[in-house]
Amino acid sequence: MGPSLAGTGRDAIRECAVTMIRTATIDDIQQLVDIEDDAFRFDRFSREQFQHLLTRGHALVLVEREEDGPTIGGDAVLLFRRGTSTARLYSIAVRSSHRGRGVARRLLTACESAAMERDCLTIRLEVAEDNVAARTLYESIGYREFDVVPDYYENGSAAIRYEKFIVPHPSPETVPVPFYAQTLDFTCGAASLLMALRRFDATIEPTRETELDLWREATLIFMTSGVGGCGPFGLAVAALKRGFQADVYMSHDAVPFIEGVRSPEKKEVMTITHHQLRQRARDMGGRVSIGEFGLTEVMSAMDRGFVPVVLVSGYRLIGEKAPHWVVVTGYDDRYLYLHDPYVDDGASTADSINLPIRRRDFNRIQRYGKGQQRAMVAIGPRE
Repeated sequence: MGPSLAGTGRDAIRECAVTMIRTATIDDIQQLVDIEDDAFRFDRFSREQFQHLLTRGHALVLVEREEDGPTIGGDAVLLFRRGTSTARLYSIAVRSSHRGRGVARRLLTACESAAMERDCLTIRLEVAEDNVAARTLYESIGYREFDVVPDYYENGSAAIRYEKFIVPHPSPETVPVPFYAQTLDFTCGAASLLMALRRFDATIEPTRETELDLWREATLIFMTSGVGGCGPFGLAVAALKRGFQADVYMSHDAVPFIEGVRSPEKKEVMTITHHQLRQRARDMGGRVSIGEFGLTEVMSAMDRGFVPVVLVSGYRLIGEKAPHWVVVTGYDDRYLYLHDPYVDDGASTADSINLPIRRRDFNRIQRYGKGQQRAMVAIGPRE
């Protein structure tokens, strides 16, 4: 008899004739560590890592336990990314004494149910290239290969990346924008611009040197502390200088990010820089539109063959109270898809590529600060 779902959400219990699947607790940590040691030779979770996973809000650890005993036969770790509709299956581990009983398949099914309850559209995962049994399982239930990452694991082996749409949905048509992860905390704008430029010119080097060149040209010099972030007119100037077209959209013409700065001198420097870059962008042929805009303009830019680089709330997307730039790579009737240049420590770049964002959620994250400022720089070939 197959398993049946009882309850919903994080406390859902999946039962069958001899086993049950439930959310792990702190009391399970010793067994979870034992399973890691039994199942893997390298890249194991430590006790501290399990402690972190079980107490953080965007992770779910499921375990399958024997109904008539305390032994956990296997576990699965599912990660959810703030503000997006994608989940990442980080790990499935089965105790050697329980293999061949369908534990992994039941855990995977339970993970998909949990992800659907959280309104996720897709699940992504990595698996070792030589793990034939796991790859066969994933492919048998609808996961498709979409990337290969060489030298991914501790022993130097490659990883195969898989994805499954767990909600009936046609595969999105996204623009093939080459992904680039920001290498510094303050270069999301430069990294996003670099991705957009490489969409049209593959000879542009995806290096930190290029990233910093773009940042120096686009920065507003001061932020709340430390170095500055990129403003929309700075990004436009950097693109125009390299022979591309840049269309700037701003909901209002206030100096971006200035409300977070207390020093009058810093405010003056930011204001001067903003106006200089705005004038330079116009002089170089950049088109400027001041006034409320939203999804219609973003999608229209894509329909014209442009790549939108959009300002969003960092808090809503990555948990940081800072302005954040992303690249829109596609849309359909329910979702927008983003490349996010920010890759969290320990995360995979796959977690940042073509992220599905529900349209209503995108409307909420596409603004920054108390002034609810919106900004977009649409990059395309020179017309």
